[in-house]
Amino acid sequence: MKFVDIHINKENRFSLGTETESGKFYISIPVCNQMVDYEEYYETTKEIIDNYPHNIDEILSLIEKFIRHECDETLIIKPEITKEE
Repeated sequence: MKFVDIHINKENRFSLGTETESGKFYISIPVCNQMVDYEEYYETTKEIIDNYPHNIDEILSLIEKFIRHECDETLIIKPEITKEE
């Protein structure tokens, strides 16, 4: 997968872009935990990308849902779940 940012919003810490192999559009947010820092990529629509920055409130609302795990089904890269034995 190759993620290419189209818009980067440093103030609110997100980026909008496209995954070039699938053609999917995404909103990406940074995630930090005790072990690693990484980005999560959530699939979105072309309209979200095209309407930026006029739709900033809509994007920030979506990001709040991402943080609360209300839209995990839209994650482009699903987390691997390992079972501890």
